[in-house]
Amino acid sequence: KLLTLIMATCQRIFSRRLIHGSNYQYLNIVHYKYSTSSSKSKRYSLLFLGAPGVGKGTFGKLIAPNFNAQLMTSSDLLRDVADDLLKNGNIDGKLNGEYIKECIRTGKLVSDDIVIPIVIDFLRNVQGSFIFDGFPRTLNQAQRLQSEYPLDLGIYFKLPHHILVNKMLGRRVCINKECNSSYNICQVNEGDIIMPSMKPKINGKCDICSSELEIRIDDTLEVIEERLRIF
Repeated sequence: KLLTLIMATCQRIFSRRLIHGSNYQYLNIVHYKYSTSSSKSKRYSLLFLGAPGVGKGTFGKLIAPNFNAQLMTSSDLLRDVADDLLKNGNIDGKLNGEYIKECIRTGKLVSDDIVIPIVIDFLRNVQGSFIFDGFPRTLNQAQRLQSEYPLDLGIYFKLPHHILVNKMLGRRVCINKECNSSYNICQVNEGDIIMPSMKPKINGKCDICSSELEIRIDDTLEVIEERLRIF
């Protein structure tokens, strides 16, 4: 039931956001654990894999409400933790906060000994189902995750390199951290890939709270290429 639900939802989303034919050439099931449990009663653990900018977060936000799941976006989680450490941490905590910020700014991966405890601590406070976006990124992370939170379903999203770059260059985020809405001014119309822009109604203004929109510090061409290279 879970696989049917996710694939049906993905198909509906793809039909609006990404037209590509019926062979799912941009979406692959990479892991599936069969279960006879009711989709309403079971706690599901899903993993969305794919290069930065492929749309994991966008799909996660649209799919999560279908089974009351919480989306864990590793980049957002690390930003929040870094901000908290810099504001409230001790000397070691502030150093870790600065290290995380530098990794984000330069497109590097945060070391396993820092990121794994952050993610595990977050998951222990999640009561229901959840979707992983951007984690795990290493074999060690995957093994630790599987030992504590075995996956039910893994989906790998794919897009050509140049489209990923253009999409990340087009991202805009609300400066209001309580709102945290995101947009994308990039419009793609190449062959079988058709992705309308997700631009705000008023240029540079958030539709939700009217705050200014900004470009993330890691959405520069140099950092984007580095992130894609590491991936």
